Amino acid sequence: MLLGPTGAGKSSFVNKAIGNEGDDVEHSLISCTSKIKATRCTIEGSRVVLVDTPGFNHTNISDLEILKLIADWLVKTKGKLLSGLLYFHRISDDFINGSLSKNLRVFQKLCGDNAMSHVVLTTTMWDEVDETFGKERLEELRESDWRAMIERGSRTFRYLNTQESAQELLLQLVGNKRCKLQLQKEMGGNRMQILKTSAARELRSPLGHIQQYDRYRAQQTQTSTKYPWNRPDVSNA
Repeated sequence: MLLGPTGAGKSSFVNKAIGNEGDDVEHSLISCTSKIKATRCTIEGSRVVLVDTPGFNHTNISDLEILKLIADWLVKTKGKLLSGLLYFHRISDDFINGSLSKNLRVFQKLCGDNAMSHVVLTTTMWDEVDETFGKERLEELRESDWRAMIERGSRTFRYLNTQESAQELLLQLVGNKRCKLQLQKEMGGNRMQILKTSAARELRSPLGHIQQYDRYRAQQTQTSTKYPWNRPDVSNA
């Protein structure tokens, strides 16, 4: 599963991996993906399914709606386990601002500690930076924002925007033992409402996102969903 902020190169990675050079996506902060898209391919004899997700800070979709899209997909696939999670980050970003920091915290809550060893922190846009800057920035990320994840088993990968580089990364995941995400445990086994999951709580915790949470909750009280555990518990409001 591919996750990360808008414009980090997730959809472009899928096209490179399967050899769709003509469908490559321009690197920009305009959101290109608005729904979950699963793409099947074969890499050196191994069957792989790439699950592309809309990026947080989407142009037209709220972060809570994106989280619900991911949760619903995981539920509809009946608890299908994942071999790996690729978190995409632009190496050209010279610092992690409040928005990117929030994305990273939500991602960690979505995965849970037990899935951290299946996470690959995938840096992109290396062709847009000076080599020295890129290496220094990567080391900073390893020692600061990503340090806790790396200590729990996550690793980094330098993606070079080529088919060879994309397939090299995917081949590292093919033999992995599959894992269950924290979000899957909460939505599946515990039948937890989406707004009560760890990831949703993290989304509403920073200042400036509480109103987004409240608006989403108000919408959901008026709309019945297919999965009863997705409906807000108005009595606990």
